[in-house]
Amino acid sequence: MKNNALWSASISGDLLSRIGPLNIAYGNRVFLYDTNGKQYFDAMSGAWVVNTGHGRKEIADAMQEQAMRLGYILQEGYVNEPAQNLAEKIIQMLPGKITNCLFACGGSESIESAVKAVKQFYFMEGNYKKNKILSRQHSYHGATFGAMTFTGITGWRYPFGKGVPGARYTPHPYCYKCVHKNDVTGTCDLYCVTEMKKIIQAEGADTIAAFIAEPVSMSAGTAIPPREYWKEVTKLCHENNIFIILDEIITGFGRTGRWFGYEQWNIDADIIVLGKGLTGGYAPLSALTVSNTIYERLFTPGFVHGYTYSAHPIGCAAALKNLMILEDEKLVESVFEKGIYLKQLLEETISKYSFVGEIRTFGLLGTIELVKNKETKERMPALFADDIKLSLLNHGVITRVGNQINLGPPFIITYREIEDLCWRIDCALSQIRKEDYY
Repeated sequence: MKNNALWSASISGDLLSRIGPLNIAYGNRVFLYDTNGKQYFDAMSGAWVVNTGHGRKEIADAMQEQAMRLGYILQEGYVNEPAQNLAEKIIQMLPGKITNCLFACGGSESIESAVKAVKQFYFMEGNYKKNKILSRQHSYHGATFGAMTFTGITGWRYPFGKGVPGARYTPHPYCYKCVHKNDVTGTCDLYCVTEMKKIIQAEGADTIAAFIAEPVSMSAGTAIPPREYWKEVTKLCHENNIFIILDEIITGFGRTGRWFGYEQWNIDADIIVLGKGLTGGYAPLSALTVSNTIYERLFTPGFVHGYTYSAHPIGCAAALKNLMILEDEKLVESVFEKGIYLKQLLEETISKYSFVGEIRTFGLLGTIELVKNKETKERMPALFADDIKLSLLNHGVITRVGNQINLGPPFIITYREIEDLCWRIDCALSQIRKEDYY
C-alpha cells in the first residue's frame, strides 16, 4: 500500500489494506463497476452527490461544449455566461431575502466563505467583538481548518489544536441518543434549545455573529429534529441579532423530498450554503448565497475573499444541465415516497438483527444505527463497523459505515432497485455475528 502514489484520506490504513483500494472503472445509473466488472450499488450517491445518477451523457456534452468555448476565466470583475445564468437560477429558487451567490469548488470552501462574510460584516459595522460562531455537537461542516473548527465532531478536530478562535458548540437535536428525555412524556422539552439559550446568555449575544447548522443532520445520522426545534431556534437567533447560516450542502437540491431542506421547517436563514447535488458530482462546485443585508454591506469595500476556481464555467455548465434534468424528469417529487419505501423495506428485512438499534429515513437520507445493546444504545467497537463495510462490499454495496450505516441512493433509483438494495444489505448483515466482538 505504501507504493500507491494516490493518497486516500478519511480512512485508516488498516481498513484501506483490507478493502482495496477498490478501483472503480465506470458508473451507470445507480451502479458502479470495478476494473474486474463487479457491480456495486452506489448506496450513498458518493457522498449524497450523484443525485441524477451516473453516466449522464447530456451533462458530459454540456461540459465539453463549454470547455471548447471558454474553459476558464478568473472571477475578479470578469464573469462568464454559465456562472451568471446559474447564479440567477439559484437565487430565483431561494427565499426573496437571499439575493446574491458566490461560487467555490466544494462545501468546505463555501462554509469558510460564509463565516468570513459574517465576520467581515460585523467588522465593517464597527462591532469588533461580535465574532463568535455557534455550531452544534455531532455536526460536520467541512475539513478545511475553519470549517473543521465549526464541526462538532471532536474526532475531526483533535489532531489540529484549538482551531479558529470563537467557536462554541450547542447540543444537537439527535433524539436517538438524547439522555434528557422525561420518563413521563418521553420528550426532552427541547433541551437542546434551552441549552443554546444558556450559552448565548453566558457568552453574550453581542459577541455571537452566527449560528450554523444543517436542516436535518447527516453527520449525526439522519438526525431529524423535533417539529418545534427550528421554530424556536430561528426565533432565538432573530431576537439576539444572530445570523443563521444554513448548511444545505447535503439537503439542497432535493435530497429531503423538497428542493431545499429549509422548506421542511420554514427556516428563515440569512445565508444558505449549497454544494454536492448542485452538479450531481460531474464537476466540483458549491455556492454561498446571502441576504441583501449582508451583500450590500460588503459591496462597497469588497468582500476580502476569493478562490482561483470560483465560478468555473465548466462546473457551472454542468450544474445548469443537472438542474434541468432534475426539473424535466421531476426527480425531486419522487424522493420522499421512495424514502418511505426504503425505510419500510429496511424495517422488514434487517430490524431483526440485535445490533440494529434504529432505522431512520427522511427523503432519500437514511441511517441504520449499529449498537451493542438496543436498550442502552452502547456502541460496537471499530472492528465491527469495518467488518460490516467489508461484508457490504462483498455483497455489492458501497456506502459509509461507522457507528451507523449511512444511505442516500441517487434519486433515479427504482422501487425494484430499492428492493434489491435492501436484500443485499440483509445478506451482508446476516454474515455478522455480534458475539464475535465481545
